[in-house]
Amino acid sequence: MNKKYYKLQKVSMSEEEHWSKKIIVFWNPPLGFFDESAENIAHGLKDDSVSLAQAIERIDTYISRNESKISGDTILRLNKAKELLYKLFCES
Repeated sequence: MNKKYYKLQKVSMSEEEHWSKKIIVFWNPPLGFFDESAENIAHGLKDDSVSLAQAIERIDTYISRNESKISGDTILRLNKAKELLYKLFCES
C-alpha cells in the first residue's frame, strides 16, 4: 500500500473538522430555507444562482454537510427541488 495513501486514511476526525472550518461561504440562505417546499427551494435557488450547476451544487453542499442530521424525506424533497431546477433553467 502506498504510504501517502495510508497517511491520508489515518487523519483523525478533529483534523478533518479543522480544515473544513476554513471553507469560505459566499452564499448564505435564509434560516430554514432548505426546510421549505421543493418548489420554494427551487424558485429561491433559481433567483440566487447564476447557473443550474451552481444551484445544484448548493443543494448538494447542504446535503453533504448535514447528511447525518437530515431525514430520507428531506433528501427526497431536495432531489425533487433539483428536478424542478432543471425545468426552471431550461425554460429560461
